[in-house]
Amino acid sequence: MLQKRIWFLISVAFLLLAISFFLESLNKTNLITALIVQDVDFNNIEQLSSVNKENDIITFKLNDINYSLKIENIYNSNVIISIGQERYTINLRGTKNIDLDKDALSDLSLTIDNILPPDISLTIKRISCIPNWYCGYFSNCRNSIETRQCTDLNKCQNPAFRPDLSRPCVESCNDNIINQDETSIDCGGSKCKPCGVSLSYIYFWASIPIILAFVSVFVSLLVVQLKKRRKKGKIIIEDNPDQINIQKLKREEKTIKSVKKPDQKTQLIINEDAAIVRLRKYIEDSLNKNFNEFQIKAKLLTVGWPERVINENIWAVKKKLGKSLL
Repeated sequence: MLQKRIWFLISVAFLLLAISFFLESLNKTNLITALIVQDVDFNNIEQLSSVNKENDIITFKLNDINYSLKIENIYNSNVIISIGQERYTINLRGTKNIDLDKDALSDLSLTIDNILPPDISLTIKRISCIPNWYCGYFSNCRNSIETRQCTDLNKCQNPAFRPDLSRPCVESCNDNIINQDETSIDCGGSKCKPCGVSLSYIYFWASIPIILAFVSVFVSLLVVQLKKRRKKGKIIIEDNPDQINIQKLKREEKTIKSVKKPDQKTQLIINEDAAIVRLRKYIEDSLNKNFNEFQIKAKLLTVGWPERVINENIWAVKKKLGKSLL
């Protein structure tokens, strides 16, 4: 007896499950029609409040276009609603703005006021187009009137709340705008004071003396460096060979004459030997000052010494000093 009751209960449960599955299948295939169908024209009314169940369909018109709103699923805290191909999840006491014509502006707002399964309280409200004005600057004052252009960014084609497009003005040089024949704000032209010199202009002329000072310092340093380089390559010889041949030899002649007065031939030899001594002394001093033989030779040639005599005495002095011979 107990086994029969158990099998009976199992059969009833299975039958209820089959019926439920069958009804859900009909629902998925849209064979169950809506329980409530309403036709609403939002061109004439602002909003609609209604109580609906799952699969209810509300048809409405907005801007001469027909739409269908369907209650897809009802849960304890939210509801899924579809309009055309779009699906929206709306939380309890939440509002969802819908853009029907895809112009980046909301057309309807859907609000779930309450959820008492299987019923929901739904409010559909038309969103009126509110202009969003953007205005440019007022023009220059002409005939005591300033004008400007204003554009509605929402393109509502509704002049409500549009800012003033014109205003009276009084031309002056203290209105913080460029008007009349001013060249800048409240300056220039035939009626206002001249405009001040710009800072960039002042900076330009103030920088010229600084630039010139830097250039002059640079040129001075360059000249000093060039002079140093020339001085290094120049032969500086303190003893002048001309003085050796003339002044110093005269003193030697006086000394020799005071001892013994030689004949003319002897006197010539003495003078020649003394000049050679002075020449070698000059060559030795120049070599000790790190002048090379080519520099010394060039200097001696300019004062009249024969090249052969110069070469012989340079060779003799370098041999004496132990310097390398060419």
